[in-house]
This record gives sequence, structure tokens and C-alpha cells, in this order.
Amino acid sequence: MKGKMVTHSSWQHSALGDITVSEINPPSERKAETFIYIDLESVSQGKLLSENQISAKEAPSRAQRVVHKQDVLFQLVRPYQRNNLFFDKKTERQYVASTGYALIRPKKNAKYLYYFLHTDMFVSAVESYCTGSNYPAITSEKLSLIPVDIPKDANDQQHIADILSTCDEVIEQTEKTIAKYQDIKAGMLQDLFTRGLDANGKLRPKPEDAPELYKDSPLGKIPKEWIYVQVKDFGDVITGSTPSTSNPLFWGGPFPFYSPVDFDESPFCQTTERTVSAMGLDQGRKIPSNSVMVVCIASIGKISIAKCEGITNQQINTIIPNEKYNFMFLYYLLLHNIDRLINYAPQTAVPIINKEEFSLFHYFVPCNLKEQVLIVEQLKGIDTLISNEERTLSKYRSVKLGLMKKLLTPPEGALEA
Repeated sequence: MKGKMVTHSSWQHSALGDITVSEINPPSERKAETFIYIDLESVSQGKLLSENQISAKEAPSRAQRVVHKQDVLFQLVRPYQRNNLFFDKKTERQYVASTGYALIRPKKNAKYLYYFLHTDMFVSAVESYCTGSNYPAITSEKLSLIPVDIPKDANDQQHIADILSTCDEVIEQTEKTIAKYQDIKAGMLQDLFTRGLDANGKLRPKPEDAPELYKDSPLGKIPKEWIYVQVKDFGDVITGSTPSTSNPLFWGGPFPFYSPVDFDESPFCQTTERTVSAMGLDQGRKIPSNSVMVVCIASIGKISIAKCEGITNQQINTIIPNEKYNFMFLYYLLLHNIDRLINYAPQTAVPIINKEEFSLFHYFVPCNLKEQVLIVEQLKGIDTLISNEERTLSKYRSVKLGLMKKLLTPPEGALEA
């Protein structure tokens, strides 16, 4: 992510409204009979996620802002989310944004301004003008008053925008690589948990190609060697409990207190928001390392493996595997069957699968521990690739944040009113 050296001369400190072509939200233009509508759900992290074409007759009354190339859309509602958009499309189709956005048409480098609008300094200033608690929002009029800092030299503006754009390109490419690996993993899960691996570690032929290797089951064709089991067959099942929060002696120690907020996309839960002391550990229901934790209340289907001994809250049912089952195999098995588990839960405001119901949930699995291990080894390989790319992505995002802070802050003595 190399760029030309930026040499700052002087900077301009102006209200946002003073550096736009006209006032923020230029006068309304005639809308086409059909157009692409950009609402607040259409944009995330600077990307246009969906392009929904609607007719002018069916469009909501908030569809008012006709968007041009190089326009910036700034999210007026909950602006701390920073779901803004730099519109850089060259298209014959018309795009119209919701009035939930302010439409900004800068006189100077639009891409530079787009990045500046994401700085902590600018967002903090925006939040100071917001009203409302559940849906804090700023008006376009107040937004226009917030100051921005911009180099007077157009080349400096362009250099800064180019450097940060290069960061975005690298980040986007890394995100695409992760998505590709995740698609590969999904396909592997489907194959490995329907066809399994033979004694040589090779994927069995498809059922239609070798029907003699399979048998019927309620879940479709499965290998003949596989057996019907329930969760209770995997080992002990434990429902978590929370030590009294009013006793400080139970909290803040070296042992993890696992809860659903601690689970991410990686197999192991490495850290937890809260920890317990030895006394707190004794108050809960201990689980050893390599236990498989499954959320069974509210966020049903989130799965993780305990990195070390600890306790969980009551939303989690934990499997402590016996000697017949590989803990990583159980993790991947449950991961592949998340949708079945979610659909099994009652459709209530707070869906719950209790310990007894969870213990009776069934699967078809290889009884041969060697096959389980072979399946795990294949999936660990793709998880390693994903993990490596995610670390790279985190590094690039940190680099970008550092560059934004450095490049979008006027050097001492450079700022002019």
C-alpha cells in the first residue's frame, strides 16, 4: 500500500456547507419512472449492498435525493455507524437516495471529503448535534455547520485520497479472499458430512455413482458405516449458570466466563469479556478445555470451543466429549447442522432449546474415530487459511486507521481559518 509522499502546504478550516457546490441536499430533480432506491439498509461499511429497482409510483416518500457520480451520502440517523457512501458509478440508470441521508456535492475532491467524514473528530462533532436516544439523528442544516479540514493544494487532496483508496482496495480484495474460502468451507462441510471419507482419506463417490456405499436415513443418503446418535451420546451435557453478580469476590479472576457475545467465527473462544475467580468458578458448572459450547437461548446456534477451563452462562449448553468422539469433529458437525437446530427451536419471542431437548437432538455420524479425525484435518486446513486472511485483514484495517489519523489531520501550523 505505497503512495506518493504528501507535502502539506496550508489547510483550510471551513464549515462543511461552505465547501459544497450548493447547500447540502441540492434542489430536487425530476425522478425517472423507475430508479434504484438507496435506503439506510442498502449501505454498509462504504459498500452498496443491494440495488433495488422500483417505480416512481411505488417509491416511498423518502425517496428524494437524486444521486450523481462523485456525490457523498452521509447517514443522518445513527451516524456513529459510519455507513456512508461515495457514489462513483457511471451508469445510465438513475439512483435515488432516502432522505435518511444528506447528499453532499463537494466543490473539491469528493473522495478526500468522504474519508474525512469518517474521522473520529468529525463523527464526534456530528454526535454532539444529534437528538433522540434510540435513533440519534442530525439534521442536514446542523451537519452543514460542522467544520472540516482540507488541504488547499488540490494535489495534496488527491494524494491523500489515492493512498486511502489503495488501502480500501487491498482490504476489499482480502475480504473477497475470505469470502471465497468461506464458500469453499461450506462446500467441504456439505460433502464431508454427507459422504465422509474412506479408509484412505478420500471423499466417497456420490450416492448416485456408488449407491452400494450408502443407506437411507431421515436426512437423506448416508454412508453405510455411519450410525444414528443423539447429543447425549457424545458425552456429558451441562447447562451453564451465572455466579451472583452482587458478590465481587466471584469476579475478575483468571478463569473465563463464557457467554454468547464472546463467540466469533473462529472455532475456539480465546478470550471473554468477563472472568471469574476460583471462588466464582466453584459457584458455576465447570467445563474443561476443548468442551463444545452451543448457545440454546436467543442467539441459537452460535458454537464455540472452550480454550481453557471455565464456566458458561445459562444460555449455553456444553458438550464434554467422551473418548468416542473428537471434539473438533463435534464442533464441525454442529456447525454444519446449525439450520436444523435453529428450526428445531420454538418460534417465540425468545426461542429456547432446553437441556433435555438439546440432548435428544440427533445426527448421523461415523463411529470410526479415525474417520472423524480425517474429516477434522481437512476442515482445519481451510480454517487456517481463513484465520490467516482475517489476521491480514485486521492488520490492513489498523494500517488504514493510522493513515487516516495521520493524513487527515493538519500538521501543526498549517491550518488557516
